[in-house]
Amino acid sequence: SVGASVNSLSTGEHVVGLVGMPDHGGCYAEYVVAKESEIVACDGGLGAVAMAGLPLAALTAWQGLFEIGNLQQGQEILVHAA
Repeated sequence: SVGASVNSLSTGEHVVGLVGMPDHGGCYAEYVVAKESEIVACDGGLGAVAMAGLPLAALTAWQGLFEIGNLQQGQEILVHAA
């Protein structure tokens, strides 16, 4: 179910996210209470296993580009053999 103040999600939607990260993550569960800002809806077309890995893989890529690589607006990158 979704809380009364949740606007971007509906009951029954497939969602992915990093709940409680980075402070106290740890929610490999079928059911979990999460903040609306910690999850996003997805169509489920990738399958449960791929969707489960997607949020952490995306966060790792983002950290590499912006926190470690210091990528700035207007710069271009080449990614190969990822």
